[in-house]
Amino acid sequence: MRREHSRAELARKLAPHAESAAAIEAVLDLLLSKKQQSDERFASERARVLSRKYGAAKIRHDLKARGIADQLIEQAMRPAPSTFRPFVSLHEMAHFMIDHKLESAPITTSDGRLVGLLMQKDVVEAMKKK
Repeated sequence: MRREHSRAELARKLAPHAESAAAIEAVLDLLLSKKQQSDERFASERARVLSRKYGAAKIRHDLKARGIADQLIEQAMRPAPSTFRPFVSLHEMAHFMIDHKLESAPITTSDGRLVGLLMQKDVVEAMKKK
């Protein structure tokens, strides 16, 4: 599996091999247009990996050092919404929603496509019927 790289990292790595700074920018713009490089994707993945071991301040510092814009850093630091897969039992969903004080939660497929939206009130009503 390949590791994501920030635009600044790639520019630094390409610099010794490029004819000019303009050539580097052209290559980076091409990668961006083909969605093969994304600072947003890099920041999100890097923050996720580092969060297993480090706190928010360390993660922010790391992303800043890798040339990520403040706005993208803050976006990457926001927690992802809680989602459920269609195979999760209603009982499990109800307990999770109550424990985490969720009013609603998306139901998504394994590739992230939205299937539906589960509302806490609907879960409570369904649990009453059981």
